[in-house]
Amino acid sequence: MVGSACRVSPRCAAGHDARYLFRLFDLLGRRIATLASDVFESGFHTVRFDGSQLASGMYLVKAEVGSEITTNVATFTQRLTLMK
Repeated sequence: MVGSACRVSPRCAAGHDARYLFRLFDLLGRRIATLASDVFESGFHTVRFDGSQLASGMYLVKAEVGSEITTNVATFTQRLTLMK
């Protein structure tokens, strides 16, 4: 980690384009920010955000992945430790 900028690196392994929604939560479940909400092509992607306004600590990044064709949504959560 360089300075106070954080980098979240979720990986997309889908064989087709998918809609992604990445949100940041504190450990009490309060939504802090929406990091990205867009259609991503299949492959690997990095979502960047500036954590300079946040306190050092543990956060959760929740990703919801859905297809443009179906209403199926997959959800995964990644822990993020911010240290300044």
